Amino acid sequence: MADNVIGCWRNKPKEAAKQKADGAELPPEKAGEPDAVLNLEKQRHGEWEGRINLWFHPGCFQYLGSNTRDTMPYLGDAFGGEAW
Repeated sequence: MADNVIGCWRNKPKEAAKQKADGAELPPEKAGEPDAVLNLEKQRHGEWEGRINLWFHPGCFQYLGSNTRDTMPYLGDAFGGEAW
């Protein structure tokens, strides 16, 4: 009897389309799709269950809540400047 069940799905068809495009723009139907989905299937002591769409930012290896959201610099000033 699990308290929490979390699943992660990676959008492999979109990844294949990116490789096929080879640097060119993706087709409009693929561009708006998330790169991954985090599914909260069960939460025993919480009120919310559902899915969170995530977009991958390759420059900083972060998953973001939208494709237009800014990244968070976790190590910026610790190493004398920008993290990336």
